[in-house]
Amino acid sequence: AQDMAMITVKTEHLPFMSCLWTTENSLIVAGHGCMPMLFHHDGNLTFVSKLDENKEAGDQKISAMMHFRSLDKKGTTQDGNNTTLNTTHQNTITQVTIHSGDKAGASK
Repeated sequence: AQDMAMITVKTEHLPFMSCLWTTENSLIVAGHGCMPMLFHHDGNLTFVSKLDENKEAGDQKISAMMHFRSLDKKGTTQDGNNTTLNTTHQNTITQVTIHSGDKAGASK
């Protein structure tokens, strides 16, 4: 218990809800950003990568004139009230667990 320390890490990401150590120096976190992320600890906690790939957003390019014309006609943007995220998860991730393998050799 004497060699344990609690640290606070401020990131550009939304708050995390769950943390899972996968190796002695690696951990997976997830939460309000709807995407699990890998961090590495070697005295300092550093971001490594996002673990889900972003879904491709459709062709969102429209001219300014078409955008405002759509707002004027319908009272909405051209894509409507699209609240779909470009991530696999569409809501907060509240828990991270090992899917395949064990703690010594997790593959998913």
